Amino acid sequence: MWALNCKGSIVSKLNKMWEWLSLWIVKKIRSPFSNLATKFTLVLGSTIVASPLVEHLIFNVILKHWLNIDLKIEVPDTEAYLFGSLLILASLIHNLLFIKLTSNYQIKIKETEGSVYKKLWIHLDTVIDDTARLTNLFCKVYDKSFDEFALKAEESVINYASFLRKNRPFFFSEELYEKCSEINNISYKVTQYYRACLKAQMYDEGILTSEKINDVSMESMLKNYNFYESQKLTMRIFSEATQQYDLVCSEIRKHINAI
Repeated sequence: MWALNCKGSIVSKLNKMWEWLSLWIVKKIRSPFSNLATKFTLVLGSTIVASPLVEHLIFNVILKHWLNIDLKIEVPDTEAYLFGSLLILASLIHNLLFIKLTSNYQIKIKETEGSVYKKLWIHLDTVIDDTARLTNLFCKVYDKSFDEFALKAEESVINYASFLRKNRPFFFSEELYEKCSEINNISYKVTQYYRACLKAQMYDEGILTSEKINDVSMESMLKNYNFYESQKLTMRIFSEATQQYDLVCSEIRKHINAI
């Protein structure tokens, strides 16, 4: 059993090493230096093939047949042509690999970006919708569903924050990331403001009693809570998020159309 586990561990390590080596080779082939080396090899191979032929034409054919001067320069041997041709072939194969790998890399980047921005749009819509719902509950009589709405909005904010953090490298600009983060920050504020309103609503309905509060200053605040003013303030704050939302959606749409 130990031998099998040991063998499996070795195979796993070898697979990881091969995967790492493959990625390293692909990255090196796609590098600008690699492309420069290809051009140099192509020029070198062409020079090796062409130079002896040019020398033969100039010194051996022209001088000998036109000026009757024989410099005893032999026709280039097969090895020179073969070596030069191999260099040219190698450079062409490498160039095809460079183009293919670069194309595949760009396609993967575009697919990843498309997937990220599609998910970003979904997160944005969810956060905006869930938060907007809360702004309409301030002046209503408490209902048990309000707790669920508040919790759903908080979860949307948390999920959105996690998505932004994990996908930050794929944003096409830091400015876009900042705008998306600002939308989430405002949405978080709205959820906190409504949590305070929710307590006041529960207090008005007698669900949240003095015994449960056990805080004189907190109870005084709940007793004098102004639902209308709180809603007005919250909606003014939330309007900033909707403005940023429109800008972000416009930028994402332009970027996706440009891909």
